[in-house]
Amino acid sequence: MRELVEKRITKPDIVVDSNLRKIFKADEEAIGIKVYPFDIKGDAQSHIRWHWHKDVEFIYVEEGEIVFNVAEERFHMKPGQVLFINEGALHSADAIRGVDCKFHSISFDYAKMVKAQGDVFYDKYIKKVIEAKDAKYFIIEEGDTNYNQFLSVVKLMNTIFGEKGPYYEFECGLVAGRLWLFLMRYIDKMQSNLKERPQQRVLDEVRVKRAIQYIEEHYGEPITLDEIAQSVHVSNSECCRCFKRSLDMTPFEYLMRFRVYRTTEMMMEHKTMSVAEIASQAGFHSSSYYNKLFKKYMSCTPTEFRKNPEAFHWNSDNFMIPMC
Repeated sequence: MRELVEKRITKPDIVVDSNLRKIFKADEEAIGIKVYPFDIKGDAQSHIRWHWHKDVEFIYVEEGEIVFNVAEERFHMKPGQVLFINEGALHSADAIRGVDCKFHSISFDYAKMVKAQGDVFYDKYIKKVIEAKDAKYFIIEEGDTNYNQFLSVVKLMNTIFGEKGPYYEFECGLVAGRLWLFLMRYIDKMQSNLKERPQQRVLDEVRVKRAIQYIEEHYGEPITLDEIAQSVHVSNSECCRCFKRSLDMTPFEYLMRFRVYRTTEMMMEHKTMSVAEIASQAGFHSSSYYNKLFKKYMSCTPTEFRKNPEAFHWNSDNFMIPMC
């Protein structure tokens, strides 16, 4: 997820593999706990691309507002709210123009917890959360059960990870246990109020993940809707319906947006390549069509962007792919 005006945005580098699964650094993998602070300025339209991971994640908004997209739902998050995202849930985020936002991402690798505690621990405590079909994602906010206690633990985790004292790994482990305990109790008490996701939504998410993987592996080739649909073993019409229900766009729209996104990256990475060469490598074989789409998504021409990329940002109404 690379925002093109990233000098005005403080954020960690987020990298995904070919399956759109987030890749973590070695030191993060070692302790199984990751805490990322994000500081997004309101003068920059920033996005976090669609991705997923095996970890469970908490998003805590400290200041400002931001929109998170999880599967087919959008959450307009405000200060003090916490979004829980279970393992495997496809999600992205859009900044709000003119609104600064500070938020924190806290994620847990439950496999590390299992390794430390054993299979009985997994069966009794981990499965309870990750296999809760009606708890793939939900908002925790003021007024909810034990909200204040939960928020104080979230803030403590941020502080410990930020200061990284001599025993911070041990401290993080203790606090992670408290967060997990709260999560189990929250699911117990709120189960009757949580909206169970229809099986169709789950199936859509699986298909869209695979289709996006195919698109991002073959975007430079003249791929067709037939090929995208075949990659997930559905008809063309069903493929389009899956994308519309999950991302509110067609597979072809996603492909075009991703191609434009890749050309912006390539322009910054390959200074000596011509715009025409870059467009061709990204799968565009008509300069006029490429220029038209670029103008639509970037509100400038490719040449204008290349001269001064920091002066332009994504048109959020039309472009949802973003940073990597």
